[in-house]
Amino acid sequence: MLRHIGLLLLAVLSGCQVWPPQEAPVPDDVEARFGEPVTLRLHQTARFADGALRLRFDEVVEDSRCPSGVVCFWEGRAVVALRVDEAGHAPVLQQVGLPPEALDAPAHARYQIALQALEPYPRFRHATPPEAYRARLLVTPR
Repeated sequence: MLRHIGLLLLAVLSGCQVWPPQEAPVPDDVEARFGEPVTLRLHQTARFADGALRLRFDEVVEDSRCPSGVVCFWEGRAVVALRVDEAGHAPVLQQVGLPPEALDAPAHARYQIALQALEPYPRFRHATPPEAYRARLLVTPR
């Protein structure tokens, strides 16, 4: 009888999941310097000036760049979303893009954040998995 209860308990518990679902492991943070490019993988964070500023590459919002090997009438654009944690301020989401666009920066921002490159470059008939993206950013004080 105890053996049957043990097997039943094992069967029930094996179907359980952790709630809330756990995120995939976040890559290690990167130490970065103002005025020097830093490259981040998706969900990776750059720390500047002893943690006074942290940038997390949250998502690729748009990648409509003209794929290699294709002739396009419009070059397209790439836009990424960053989580910006500036000491003394609430975290905000900010979008930066290529070609450089006049996307609004938070009113309290003391830093200019530019997307210099988004890799890999799109290829015709090849979808880019999100984890393959790398964003090269340049952060400078205003």
